[in-house]
Amino acid sequence: MIRYIRIVISQLPELGVCGVFLAGIRKLFLGIAGYISKSQRERRCRRKITHIYAHHKLNLEAIDPAIIGEHVRMWSALKRRVNTKWARVYMYVSGIHSAKYIPEDIFYGMVQPCLNYSPMEKAFSDKNLYDKGQYRDLFPKTLLRNINGILYDSTYAPIVVKDPLMQLLNGCDEVIVKPSIDSGGGRSVELFVRNDDIYINHKGHVLSLAHLNQIFEKNYILQEKLTQHESLSRFNQSSVNTIRVFTYRSVVTEKVVALHAVLRIGREGSVVDNQASGGISVGIDNEGVLNKYAIDKMGNKYYRIGTIDLQHTYKLIKFAEMIELARKIATDYLYTRMLGFDITLDSDQAIRIIEINNGSIEINFHQMNSGPLFGCYTEEVIDYCVKNKLGEEAIA
Repeated sequence: MIRYIRIVISQLPELGVCGVFLAGIRKLFLGIAGYISKSQRERRCRRKITHIYAHHKLNLEAIDPAIIGEHVRMWSALKRRVNTKWARVYMYVSGIHSAKYIPEDIFYGMVQPCLNYSPMEKAFSDKNLYDKGQYRDLFPKTLLRNINGILYDSTYAPIVVKDPLMQLLNGCDEVIVKPSIDSGGGRSVELFVRNDDIYINHKGHVLSLAHLNQIFEKNYILQEKLTQHESLSRFNQSSVNTIRVFTYRSVVTEKVVALHAVLRIGREGSVVDNQASGGISVGIDNEGVLNKYAIDKMGNKYYRIGTIDLQHTYKLIKFAEMIELARKIATDYLYTRMLGFDITLDSDQAIRIIEINNGSIEINFHQMNSGPLFGCYTEEVIDYCVKNKLGEEAIA
């Protein structure tokens, strides 16, 4: 529906609609689109938390009513009806009791549109543009890119050869293909493994331009698969396991801080580490030490990962350097105050960035693992969003 509304708006000038009347119609249509988008998001969030809440069969009396009351008072500044199930679940899973947990619907509906300028979201999240920046060497090696339907090589030179794949792959053993703009939750990420002169995925599909165009149509990227360091691969061999670092640029001081970090681990046999695709996450403290348990998307706890007992102390290699790198890069993203960095170590123990998320950043695994998302910055975030409150999500 929203897609069609945008098409109608784009066609208005051609239909002879102009001036003040055009501006009024455009505003009306955007208002309708915003309402529909907001309603759809609300329903998704409500279904999700109802499912998680029922799954745990929570004892509501275990949560201090005073904390719940303060929670409602705090977040009602942004939304009249505060769904307390989110806070109850976060407290139940993490064991950290606080009124500052932000409900997911308020985060995506009110806070993210205020802190991150949504019209720039797709441009900043485009993996095909990573190699244009000063940190290009930190990302996986690109072999082929499709930008708006046009093929380019790793240097952004247009490809004129009819079938350039084998030449560009240059004998790589494993390659990853994914959408360049939206691969959130691990959607449509495919691994192709070399088998003599062809590359095959787990479904038996042979890598070809015809296959890529059928699956992705356009805007995709083909990269050499990273070989991750043993300190991370021991959690799961099949996926590139990443450290998700959540950064926030303060609305008061403009200083970038890393508020949370989790180790994301894919399920056995999976290429991706996303919880939405069956993965799990483990909270990481400020010293790089892992929590004593992992969680899945439902908040179920796991105290062992394969043969690894999380009751032992595990400290990540180069964690402080990862945090500093994320903070440094985040200072260049002036349109976005919140970012989610997916960082890993390659086989040479070099820090590599898989992607930088500025849209669907995901907050549940942070709050289930490590407590309230914004922590001591919660009040300033609420105050800022109240002053800059958006009645609907920005749509362009």
